[in-house]
Amino acid sequence: MFILNCNSNIMVYMIKSIFLCVLTAFLIGFITYCFFYPIIGEVSLERGDGYVDFFGSIILAPFFETLLLVFFVFLTKKIISNMMFVSLFVALLFSIMHSTISILWGVVVFFPFCIYVLSYQVWLFKSNKYGFFTSASIHAGVNATSVLLSSLLFS
Repeated sequence: MFILNCNSNIMVYMIKSIFLCVLTAFLIGFITYCFFYPIIGEVSLERGDGYVDFFGSIILAPFFETLLLVFFVFLTKKIISNMMFVSLFVALLFSIMHSTISILWGVVVFFPFCIYVLSYQVWLFKSNKYGFFTSASIHAGVNATSVLLSSLLFS
């Protein structure tokens, strides 16, 4: 499985990871919304100013959330040694945090955050910089896709 291999080309790894995250987030979001609409209710698609959306979603959020991710991984690894369980636990924490804004958002971000945490841990074998850069870049790519699609669909 490519996601556990840091010996591949880092750009190919990131592109595959972004595609995997976007695809699963879309499918999970669509299925969750269709089957659990009475629980979730209306989903707000309000957007801010285009530049604020772009800068905040694609640059600031991935950077600061990856810093927080690194901190959570560091703490979690003191208790859990299995890379998959660390990924699931940290992704659950981020999912809960995103659920405070919207339940659907919390559900949708769970799998992408599993990938962000897993990629951080995998590329950590090369170096801290590789781990941080890979995780933050995948996150930025997923957010860029989201901002681009919402701009095209809802403008």
